[in-house]
Amino acid sequence: MKRNALISLAGSLVVANFAFAQENSKIGLDVLAGAGYTHYNGMKSEEFDKSNVSANGFNLNATALYSVMKTELGSPVVGLGINYTQVQSSTELARSGAASVTYKEDFKTLALMANAGYKFTLTPKFNLFALANFGYGVYNDNDGDLTFANGSLSASLKSNEGDIKTKDHFIYGVTLAGTYEIAESFSLGLGATYNRHQAKREFGDNNYNINFNEFSTNLIASYSF
Repeated sequence: MKRNALISLAGSLVVANFAFAQENSKIGLDVLAGAGYTHYNGMKSEEFDKSNVSANGFNLNATALYSVMKTELGSPVVGLGINYTQVQSSTELARSGAASVTYKEDFKTLALMANAGYKFTLTPKFNLFALANFGYGVYNDNDGDLTFANGSLSASLKSNEGDIKTKDHFIYGVTLAGTYEIAESFSLGLGATYNRHQAKREFGDNNYNINFNEFSTNLIASYSF
């Protein structure tokens, strides 16, 4: 009996030690990948106020967050990521009877992002990330299309490549994301982001600063290392 009890105790200690080693072998890195919907609005510049102009599209992103230290609530995190956004706007510039002038623009941005915030461990399987974002658009592509329509007749004037340039594109805002573990170290969740954008635009001989808001929602998959 004593021998069986000792064997059982030894086995329990081995299992407990293995589980502890597995838990503590993690380096505290969360890699999150997301895809979702993006909406731009409130477009304002020194030259014009287009607060009623909006743009809609999608975004793809990936972020690596490192837990600095563990606390009872979770851990502070810092990280880096990349974000690609593609949206399209359509604005009626003028109308007279059946005649109208409409401007459509495709706007693509690839941005490098830095993040800092807190990872709240609400339950062993559920994490809530509250993050501050700061980024820079390393690639910006604008493609404009001006359409003149009069009844059934229409003509389109497409901007040449390079006619519209966006540069000095800075991004800052906040993200809130929740993830739930569905398999060991693998989680799924949802996220919401608000970012403010500031950039410089060049169109022909016109140069101006432009500001606008971004609202994004995402489906998220994450893996913990």
